[in-house]
Amino acid sequence: MKSKVFVIHKAIAGIVFLVLGISLIHFIIVWKDMPQEIGMHFDGEGNFDVYESKNYGFYPYVISTVIISALLLGGRFVKKVNTGIPLSEKGDLIFRNIILFAFDAVMIYMCIFALFWSRAVEKQHPLKIGFLSNVLLAIFAYCLLITPIALVTVRRRYAPKSKAADKNTSHKIDRMISLALSCVSVPLMIVLWERLPSGKPTTDPFATVYFADLHIHAPKIFCITPVVLCFVLFFAGELIIKKLGDKKGANFVKLVDDLRGFLTVMLFTRLLFDHEYAYPPGPALVFLALITAAIIRFIITKKRSPR
Repeated sequence: MKSKVFVIHKAIAGIVFLVLGISLIHFIIVWKDMPQEIGMHFDGEGNFDVYESKNYGFYPYVISTVIISALLLGGRFVKKVNTGIPLSEKGDLIFRNIILFAFDAVMIYMCIFALFWSRAVEKQHPLKIGFLSNVLLAIFAYCLLITPIALVTVRRRYAPKSKAADKNTSHKIDRMISLALSCVSVPLMIVLWERLPSGKPTTDPFATVYFADLHIHAPKIFCITPVVLCFVLFFAGELIIKKLGDKKGANFVKLVDDLRGFLTVMLFTRLLFDHEYAYPPGPALVFLALITAAIIRFIITKKRSPR
């Protein structure tokens, strides 16, 4: 893969690190005049609900640097990994670029989030939750909706035109997206871990957390359930396709891919919301509709297929 594909990706990473570095220098200058105890954790409205030593004021820079560095390292993985998808050279470049742009979007958001968080800590004023929430929704709309659509479009345009190859390529893309979301859910959970339970951040895995979806209190360790289920779905899908794919046919493989993909995205988005707040009914209904549509499509296609 030609190195010029990564020029924009590296440039964005460089700009992000530069902006964070300048902000960090400013924060170091004002840090010595800050009170010994400062507000660090915010509630759902952006107001401080936990106060810590001012040494924690550097946390926004630490966590954003770790995530951005991981995404930059992931960019090298995108450059070298063999997707197994039969694309032309141009199609392969575009395909990888689309994934990198999703990485870039998250890097930019982490930079914005760190700047707003650090500024709120420095001035000890509420965090602008509304603005950051809108930016976050836009970023994930791009990553979870526009990016998969763009990848499928590239596959249809640049992959082989035979029906069998097209179905196999579709399976590989679905498989890759499912695996990617499962892997990304791990660092996401790590970032969110210390923010739970709300108002009482702790690393104790057995601290009590309220799970609004089930209306119960349970140990914090169960917060990793969506992450575990993402990987369970991925490997279960692989096993089912391997054992029954050839026997049941391409439509069955498509159904497994669809169900695995929709459920993985649903679990991934569950991580974006505090467990102490119920999962919004809107997204839940959308995923339910998509799953129902996939099952209906499989039933109809099965009936139409020759016996």
